[in-house]
Amino acid sequence: MSKHCEEIQILHEEQLAKGVGFLRKTRIRFHLLMCKCCRDYTSCSEKIDRVLSGQEKNETSKCTEEEKGKMKAGLIQD
Repeated sequence: MSKHCEEIQILHEEQLAKGVGFLRKTRIRFHLLMCKCCRDYTSCSEKIDRVLSGQEKNETSKCTEEEKGKMKAGLIQD
């Protein structure tokens, strides 16, 4: 990952947290057009942000009582 990619990722996180100006948004978008690594990063980052902020339902399943029992048994054996 290049130094430029690190800078873009930091700008993206700032954009999610508090917003950035027009020029910075344009810079991020232009970089994302060229860099698959950063596109993947921003996609994951946005998904995590939505789940943590409660805007998107967490799609993880809940454990059944049987699964909980198996986990407890495994912890006790170790």
